[in-house]
Amino acid sequence: MSKHGLLKLCALFAVFFFGAAQLPVMAATCQEPTAEEAAIRQRYAENTILGFVKGLELNGRQVTPEQRDKLYRIVWDSYPEFIALVRKAGLYDEYKAQMFDGEIRELDKQTLKASTVQEVVPLLQKEMALINERYPKLVQWLSSDPELRAFSARTIQKMTAVLQ
Repeated sequence: MSKHGLLKLCALFAVFFFGAAQLPVMAATCQEPTAEEAAIRQRYAENTILGFVKGLELNGRQVTPEQRDKLYRIVWDSYPEFIALVRKAGLYDEYKAQMFDGEIRELDKQTLKASTVQEVVPLLQKEMALINERYPKLVQWLSSDPELRAFSARTIQKMTAVLQ
C-alpha cells in the first residue's frame, strides 16, 4: 500500500473511532468543563488514537509509546477546535449520543481486536451503517463541511509528522 493510501486508511480509522468524538465548550465559555464534556473529550482523544494506530498496525507499521504519547497530545489539543465546529453546526447533542452509543462502541472494541484489514472491513461497514441510520445529520456534516475538512487535514498532517 502506498504511503498516501496508508495515511487515508489511518485517517479513516481515526474518523470512525470517534466519530469520530469531539467538542470544545470551555474556550468559548471560559468555564470548567462538566464531567460529561470531559468524558467526551477523553473518548474523542482515546478513540481517535486507537483507530489511527490500529490502521497503522494493520499495515505493518509499529508505533512506539513515545509516538503514541505525541499523537495523543496532538489530538487532545485539537479537541477545542473540533468541538467548536460541532457546536457551530448545531450537532453537539447528536455527536454526544454517537460517542456514547453502546452498539457502536462495541463494534469499536471488536475492530480493535481484529488482526487483518479483511476482518476490519465488515465491522466498519456495519458501524457506518449504524451511524448513518442513527445520526444522519452528523454523517452529512462530517462528510461535507469544508471547515471540518480543513481542520482534519491540519490535524492529520501534525499526526503524520510524528511518524516521520
